[in-house]
Amino acid sequence: KYCEEYGSCFTKISYFQWEYPGIGQQLMFLAVDLLFFFIILYCLEILANRQYENPQRVALVVHNLSKTFEKAGTKAVKNISFYVKKGECFGLLGVNGAGKTTTFRMLTGDEIRTSGNARIGSKFLSHGKNQFLEEIGYCPQFDAIIDEMTGEEMLSLMAGLRGVSTRRDPLILRNIISLVGLAECANRPTSTFSGGNKRKLSTAMALVGQPSLIFLDEPTSGVDPASRRRVWEAIRSATRNGQSVILTSHSMDECESLCSKIIILATGVIRCVGTPKYLKAKYGKGYTLQIKIKSYLPKELLNTSIQSKEDEEIEYMNLIEELKCQITMLFPNCKLTDEYRGMLAYKISSETPLAELFSKMNELKRSKVSQPNSPYHYLVENYAAFDPSLEQVFLSFAKEVSKKAKHIEMETKL
Repeated sequence: KYCEEYGSCFTKISYFQWEYPGIGQQLMFLAVDLLFFFIILYCLEILANRQYENPQRVALVVHNLSKTFEKAGTKAVKNISFYVKKGECFGLLGVNGAGKTTTFRMLTGDEIRTSGNARIGSKFLSHGKNQFLEEIGYCPQFDAIIDEMTGEEMLSLMAGLRGVSTRRDPLILRNIISLVGLAECANRPTSTFSGGNKRKLSTAMALVGQPSLIFLDEPTSGVDPASRRRVWEAIRSATRNGQSVILTSHSMDECESLCSKIIILATGVIRCVGTPKYLKAKYGKGYTLQIKIKSYLPKELLNTSIQSKEDEEIEYMNLIEELKCQITMLFPNCKLTDEYRGMLAYKISSETPLAELFSKMNELKRSKVSQPNSPYHYLVENYAAFDPSLEQVFLSFAKEVSKKAKHIEMETKL
C-alpha cells in the first residue's frame, strides 16, 4: 500500500552483493589475499623444515631428548633437539658434566631416555629400537675391548655381529686396519696395546660394516699427533662415503678441522649451534690481543730503593698494574680475558681497526724513544693480535658454567 500510495519503496538488498553498497568485492579480495599468504607461509614452512622431511638428506633427527637421574635428583640432559645431515661430521662439545656422554648413551641404547625421541630414516628409538641401533657404529669413551683377542680378531668379531663376511672379502679388515694405522700391532693381543692404539682400535670397530651413523666419543684421547692425523683421515673417508659422524672431543683443533657443524652443550642445554666459522664470528667478536711480558723485573728498572726480593716483586706487580692501565687508556673498550705471569690477553672491540691496534702497540713497545722514562719498553717483549679461535668461544661458555656453579655453591652454603 505504501508503494502504491507514494510511488516509491525501499528495496531489500543483500549485504554480500557484488555492487555497492554490498561488500562482496571486499570479501572476495580478502579471500584471495588469505589464500595467497597461506600458500607463501606454507612454502616457507616446507623450506624451513625440508631437512627433517627429506630422508635423502638427513641421517639423524633428535627431538626433545632429555634424561633425569631420579636418585641423584639431576637433570643431565634437558630437551635437546638437533639434526645431522648425511655425509656430515657433527661436533657435540661441552665441559665435563655438560651431558655429552649421556646423550651418546641414550642414542646408542646404553641409557634409557626420560623423554623425547630420535629417528634414523624411518627407524625410531622409541619403537623399533633394535632396527634403530643397527644403523649405528659406536666408539665409547672407555674402550670396550676383550684383552685375550687380537686387534684383527676384535674387528672380525664386530664384522660378524654386523653381518659382514670377512671370509668372502678379507680386504675389508685390512683396509680399516691400514686406514687407522694399526698394521704393526693388529695381530697382537689387545692387552699389549698402548692407550692410543686401543682408541684407534675402538674407532676402527665403529667403522666396520659402514654404518650410516657413527658416534665417536673422544676417539683421539691419548693418541699421538701422527696417529691422530690417521684417525682424522679415517673420519673424513667415512663422511666422503656418505656416512654421518657425531664427534665429541676436548680438542678444538680437531673439531675445527673435521666438523661442518658444532653444538655446544652447557648443563644439559644447547647453548649455541652453527659452523665453526659462524660461532667464532658470533661469539668471538673483535680481536684477541696477547702481550708477552717479562716474568721478572728487568735489570734496567732496578734502583737503590729495592733492597730485597720482596721489594722487587712489589715493584714488578706495580709496573704490571701501570701497564694494564696504559692499555686500557689506549683501547677504552678492551677487556682483560686472561692474565698469567708473563702474559696478558685482551679482547679488543672490532670497532678498533687492526692498523690502529698495531700502531698503538708499536708506540707502547717503543716508548723508550718517545718517552725515555717509560718502563714499558723493557717490560713488553712481544705482542700478537689475531681473530678469536673456537677454543676461546668454548672457554667463554665454560667460564659461564663455572660462575653459575660457584653461585649455586654459595647459595647452598647460605
